[in-house]
Amino acid sequence: MLAALKQREQQFGGLRASMMKEKEEELTLFLEMKKSEEESNNLLLNNSKDFYASLGIHFCSYSFLVFSFF
Repeated sequence: MLAALKQREQQFGGLRASMMKEKEEELTLFLEMKKSEEESNNLLLNNSKDFYASLGIHFCSYSFLVFSFF
């Protein structure tokens, strides 16, 4: 009976370790996706600033004008 109990503990420990590894992989993927999204947002923001600057519009004053209409 003691051997069966130890075997169950080992099986449970292996299952737990497997679940923890899966959760760690999911967290790593989530953090990579979040970082990629933030980099993409920064790139879009920088490109929009360059676009408005090429039109002779300062981004800050343009955003003020947009919000002043509301």
